[in-house]
Amino acid sequence: MPGLLRAQCAVNSSNGYSVNIQITLRELLKPSSCPNGYNYNLRIGYTVTFSGSNIPSNLYTLQGRAYCGSQDHFFSLPTSGGTGIVDTGSNPWRGISDCNSATLTSLGCRNVVITINGPGIPSQQVNCTAALLPIHLVSFDAEAATEGVKVSWTTAMEQDNAMFTVERSLDGERFETALEVPSAGNGNAVQDYSVVDPWNFSGTAYYRLRQTDLDGTETIFDMVAVNAPTRRNIRLHPNPIESGRIMITGEMTAGMATINDATGKVVYTGLVYQTIDVSQLPSGTYALRLLDTEGRAASTATFTRL
Repeated sequence: MPGLLRAQCAVNSSNGYSVNIQITLRELLKPSSCPNGYNYNLRIGYTVTFSGSNIPSNLYTLQGRAYCGSQDHFFSLPTSGGTGIVDTGSNPWRGISDCNSATLTSLGCRNVVITINGPGIPSQQVNCTAALLPIHLVSFDAEAATEGVKVSWTTAMEQDNAMFTVERSLDGERFETALEVPSAGNGNAVQDYSVVDPWNFSGTAYYRLRQTDLDGTETIFDMVAVNAPTRRNIRLHPNPIESGRIMITGEMTAGMATINDATGKVVYTGLVYQTIDVSQLPSGTYALRLLDTEGRAASTATFTRL
C-alpha cells in the first residue's frame, strides 16, 4: 500500500509568536481508467497551530502549493489555524496511462511551498520537503461500548514509530490525552490496535490519533465523532442481593452488560435479558452498565452482593 508524505514548517514572527504548519499529502485523486492520460489532484491534510506570545486572531495570508515533479497544486489554509482536509483543484494533465499504478512517490510529490504573511511576518515563501510518514494508517474508528469508548485503528507499515496517543475532545478543538499505546514494531505487516477509553460523556465526543516518531516528531491524524448513547433509567432488585439472579426493570432490560467491581475491574461481560446471575461474584459493591445491541441507549446502576 502506498504511504503518506508529510512536510513540516515553522515560521517565527518578530512579535513573539510562531506558526507551525504540518502538511500531509494523503492521496492522488485520479480516474480509474486513462487510455490517453489523465488529470489529477491531491488530497491534502493540514494542521496549523500557533505558539508563543502575542498570537493574532488570524494571519493575512496562508496558502500553499504542492509540487509533483514540475506540476503544482494550489491549496488554501485557514489563517486562524485548525486541522482539516482539502482537495486541490489545479487539475494538471499527465500524458501517461499510469493512473492505476501512480502513487504520490512515483509522481515525485515531495516539495511543498507555503506562502505566509501576518503581523510580524513579512510576506514570504517557505520551502518544505515532504518525507514518507513512519506509518501508513489504513483506518481509525471510535464507537460507544459498554465499558466506555472503543477505539480501533490499523496500520499497514511502521518504521521508527515510538507510540500512539489516543486523544479526546468534547468540542473537536481542545483535545486531551486519553490513552498511550506503544508501537507494535517496525515492519510492513498489517497491525491492528484496539483499546477502550472508560469515559462517560453526553452528546458528541471526538477522538483522534497522534503518532510519535522515535526522534519525537509527531503527526496528528483526522478526528472521528462518537455519539453518546441515550441514557435510560433502570432498577435492579433485589438490591442488596445474597445470591442467585438479579432482576433488571425499567426503560431498558436487555443488551450487552458489563459489571465492574469497586476497583473498576471488569468482572462480567455478556448479553443479558431481564436477569443476571451474580451468584459467582464475591461480596462487595458493583456497577452495572447496560448498552443496547445498536449502541444507541445505555443505562447504569449499582448493586451490592452480600
